[in-house]
Amino acid sequence: PRRAGGRLVRALRDATDALRSAYQTGSGDDASSTQREGTPRRRFARCNGLLAADTGFGVREAIARIRALCPDDQSSSSPLPREDAHVAGLVEFPAEAAKHLNATHELVRSGRLVLQGKASCFPAAALCEDLDDWWSPATGVCSERSPVTRRRVVLDACAAPGNKTTHLAALLRRTTTTVPDGASSGRKKTTTKEQTTVVALDRDARRLAILRRRVAEARADRCVDARHADFLDFRQDPGDDVLAVLVDPSCSGQMDDDDDAASDDDAARDTRKRARVAALAAFQKRALARALTAFPAARRVVYSTCSVRCEENEDVVVAALSEANQGASSSGDDDGATVNWRLAPCLVTWPRRGVARPGLAAEEAAKLVRADPAEDGLHGFFVAKFERTLSSKRPPSSSEDEARSPDDADDVRLDDDDEEDASDGDCGDAHSEDDDDVGASPADREPPSSAPRGPTTTTTKARRRNLKRKLKRRRARVRTASRDGSDDGPLGSTAAKRARRS
Repeated sequence: PRRAGGRLVRALRDATDALRSAYQTGSGDDASSTQREGTPRRRFARCNGLLAADTGFGVREAIARIRALCPDDQSSSSPLPREDAHVAGLVEFPAEAAKHLNATHELVRSGRLVLQGKASCFPAAALCEDLDDWWSPATGVCSERSPVTRRRVVLDACAAPGNKTTHLAALLRRTTTTVPDGASSGRKKTTTKEQTTVVALDRDARRLAILRRRVAEARADRCVDARHADFLDFRQDPGDDVLAVLVDPSCSGQMDDDDDAASDDDAARDTRKRARVAALAAFQKRALARALTAFPAARRVVYSTCSVRCEENEDVVVAALSEANQGASSSGDDDGATVNWRLAPCLVTWPRRGVARPGLAAEEAAKLVRADPAEDGLHGFFVAKFERTLSSKRPPSSSEDEARSPDDADDVRLDDDDEEDASDGDCGDAHSEDDDDVGASPADREPPSSAPRGPTTTTTKARRRNLKRKLKRRRARVRTASRDGSDDGPLGSTAAKRARRS
């Protein structure tokens, strides 16, 4: 009996993760927090957008199939099942149907429905809001010179068990691209392309196995790249542009409901809880700060937890945002613009918002999202969305002001000679080092690069202004040389350059 008991214990220990995953799948949630006592839990199923186009199975079909599972005496009187008002493709269904709609049901096993709590759908929904406004190459997300040579990536930093990952993949799969129709000039056609990859990371091998199984069940294998990696050490591939990051790190979750130390006094339990929350908050801040600083192409970051504690939510947002903007790096453009992050409103139709804290004003807290178990009948949850912005051009330095000619201070028009010089690329044999790129064309001045550079219109205008400013300084030097009677000034006159070219 002792040997048998040992084998049984080892088998149960080895199967712990699989049993936990099966329970979470059957309960319809991948968040770890539980409902408070006396609050009825609402149940949800998400229509899998990855299969909707191929199977024709959408919200309407899901509601009809779920209604058939309800008892006849309640199917007519209950408003459930119904489509959710805040998350597209999500269906709320009654508890009576949950007895049949579980992990073994045909709709779930085929991948057409994913059992997932409403609150855990918030992060992916927030990240993909207004997708067309920031996703296309025209906004500077990827290089206009080579828009298809680099892989566009959305990074799921702490991905297991995987419901958020497959939700991301389904939302990104619906991205449409309008391209000219070669068959007839002037006409356009809209096509859906699988041009985005979700790179999903988890540092625990057993949780990664659960993640990969969830991805396979949702038929998301083609667009999800699951990797065994620690996000804090992750480096993007050379050919990738990480355009967005979802950070859903470990949190306190069920800690309030755990009573594994019932024999200890309250003071000891409180001390342990505070220490654990502090350690989790420190890790969460590191993860969020890295998402905001480590990926130069990223335009949007979403941070979420299944905790209701301010220490893990608003306080982490304030600390990480301050750290990221203090270390804002130069964009690399001649205009000196810097990259900064700001809080952006998300899921504005959801009524419960964030909490004002030191360093977080009420109007900023209103951009955050919370779910309260007691009030909303959902798991406790928190979501914050960050967007990258480009600051205005830096003011000219004093040396630049001194180099400007007073007569040319308000002149923004280029004369014919200056336009010719700007396009010729021939500045004479002798010139100063700071004018190496003045006479070159834009293509010669800047080698092709596939690195994202921020909004295209802002960058182009700034470069044009910078070029005009340099040309004005050059014209002033040429005029000074002409007044001195020298035909070969610091840059050489136009006539001398033409003579050399001939």
